[in-house]
Amino acid sequence: MADDDAENVRSTRARPKVRSLAEADVLREMEIDDSAAGAEVTRLVAAYFCKFKIALQEQGLAAAQAMVRDVSCPIEKVAVFTLLTFVEKELLALRPDSWN
Repeated sequence: MADDDAENVRSTRARPKVRSLAEADVLREMEIDDSAAGAEVTRLVAAYFCKFKIALQEQGLAAAQAMVRDVSCPIEKVAVFTLLTFVEKELLALRPDSWN
């Protein structure tokens, strides 16, 4: 993997070719196999998850708020929302029944 490719994998900034897509277009393209937007959302979720894990260790739950403030375009918003929805569902699944 070239250095530029490795850096882009870790970047939480969307690639230029998909930055201008509207949120509805991103969501629609996520349903299409092998779409550029779907692949970019997947890459962004992975990058945000790595960033979230580090921030969670350093800042606690305030890490989620920091991620939301870092969004700069619709596809990044979709990626953050996708990650936070996953994290929320996982945390709720871990709750003991007595917490309900």
